[in-house]
Amino acid sequence: MPKYADPAVFPVTAPAATDNVMTRTAAGTDGNFALGNLAGLAPLAIANDQAPFFSGGAWGAYSLTAAGRALSGVAGTANTFPYFSAANVVTLGAVTATGLSVLSAASQAAARTAIQAVGTVGNESIAGAKTCTTAWRWDIGTFGSIQFANPLDQIGFIFRFGDPAGGDASMYRSDFRFSQGQMNLFVNAVAGTSAGTQGLQVTTTTVGPQVTNAMSCGSSGRLWTQIWATNAAINTSDARLKTEPRQLREAEFKAASAIARLPAVWRWLSRVHGDENCEPEGKDARKHFGPTVQAAIAVMEAIGLDPFAYSFICYDEWEALPEQWHEWPAQKAVLDDDGNEIEPAVEAGRELVQEAREAGDRYSFRKEELLCFIVRALAQEIDGLSERVAALEAGRNP
Repeated sequence: MPKYADPAVFPVTAPAATDNVMTRTAAGTDGNFALGNLAGLAPLAIANDQAPFFSGGAWGAYSLTAAGRALSGVAGTANTFPYFSAANVVTLGAVTATGLSVLSAASQAAARTAIQAVGTVGNESIAGAKTCTTAWRWDIGTFGSIQFANPLDQIGFIFRFGDPAGGDASMYRSDFRFSQGQMNLFVNAVAGTSAGTQGLQVTTTTVGPQVTNAMSCGSSGRLWTQIWATNAAINTSDARLKTEPRQLREAEFKAASAIARLPAVWRWLSRVHGDENCEPEGKDARKHFGPTVQAAIAVMEAIGLDPFAYSFICYDEWEALPEQWHEWPAQKAVLDDDGNEIEPAVEAGRELVQEAREAGDRYSFRKEELLCFIVRALAQEIDGLSERVAALEAGRNP
């Protein structure tokens, strides 16, 4: 370290430049140290317990506090260190035996192990049950955080996605919570709202939505292959929730009767020709029944009805989704001071997190409503035929 030279030991020769002082390094090499602009230093009246300083192009004096002056009089003892309290008074703090053992640990990981602390960098094994009264939270870059919460009788995992700098109001939440023998799964809850606005509730016997009439099972672009159940679906049909039902009008009767007579036997092309999910089956592919949506639309439009005014006619479209990858750079192994590996090396890599999906659209039926529409028309036809038969029989049997 450079230090000011003692002229008695190191005779001063001609300085190399104005406002320099002689220095000598630890290796014994003579040199000089530039002080800078000393023009404003001479007029200063430096009082006791003051030190000069240079800032903003001018010299000034800095006063030492009473506590600073008192530091020289502190009588330190073994395993203590001085510090300033809130009252700005020098106090001695004791270093415990545990602290001494931690300070002498070979590495940070060893020190954390000694005091049973959890580190924030690297992989560690944590033994035993951990209890907290408030949330534990880990931020994951700019993408979100994982929070382990224990509010009252609940414990679970909260995943937040969005911009942490914007607070909860800018983030979407996905929660897993366990409470009183049931699990609540809140997926893609609305940003800025509390958990539970949308999600699933799982108990020992049921799986259901957290909020009534707010979620769909599947979507127009992501369909279930099959739904297996012992009993048929139960749909709400409470008269208290509906307008007063009416009979079919003449145009509706004609449309339903015509739809009932459309060609209705077909096979899935994906089963006949095969696709990425199944082998081609040709004529061995199983037969399915029901008219196509486009044929039903054509019938209704020919009769003068708006097909999309009826809930059994459905049309959905979706935008393209790009392929998304999660990538990570290579990382060298992390070693402690003794060369022991505390984090293994990581090779650069990537993984697919979302497959690409082309934009598309699809026509669909609500088949139970379509069948009710058709059945009502057929029942009306049967009623008309029955009346004609009854009239004919009455004519033959006056």
